[in-house]
Amino acid sequence: MVEEKKQKMPTRYSEEELSLLKNTFAKKDELLIALRKMLLQIDLTEKEEKFKEIFNEQVVKAIRKVMFPSIEGDEKLYMVIDLWSKTVINIDELENRKSIISIDARARFLEYLDQQLNIIVGYIPANIISFESFDYNKEDEDEEKQKKLIIRQLLLTHIENHLMQIRILANQDGDETPEETLKRLNLDSSK
Repeated sequence: MVEEKKQKMPTRYSEEELSLLKNTFAKKDELLIALRKMLLQIDLTEKEEKFKEIFNEQVVKAIRKVMFPSIEGDEKLYMVIDLWSKTVINIDELENRKSIISIDARARFLEYLDQQLNIIVGYIPANIISFESFDYNKEDEDEEKQKKLIIRQLLLTHIENHLMQIRILANQDGDETPEETLKRLNLDSSK
């Protein structure tokens, strides 16, 4: 019986980017946890502070491609994506105030995420958006409460989902599918 060779899934990432992610994050969940803390403006432990030097411009550029994709023009077919393309809005309801709140929340989410990725490599903006600014405040107008909740939810789910994506990319073995990698990682973590 001839063993069929698994066909590699097309990917948005170059071999160099995948290699950089692998060399930086493979079997190093503590780096992903430190990255999460930096993105959410949570204080780092003394040990995590030392990880900051690992997050140089090249590494953050690869992280940015996963977490903050932008349209570059040279992507492979069917690999064009940016964070606006994930906005779910019914075009017929654009006049609806709820849609405008969602659009405003998405814009603020993108602004915050871009800011945090820039801060990691040392580009400090004049006016920093605080993660705490998205906390619930009973004094806020109802629309502002809605917007803050949407932004918070977007940030937390986006960061967690994309940290998992980095983890899978970094720990993928050869021709292993992302699903097989995730299954293996979950088995490894339960040992």
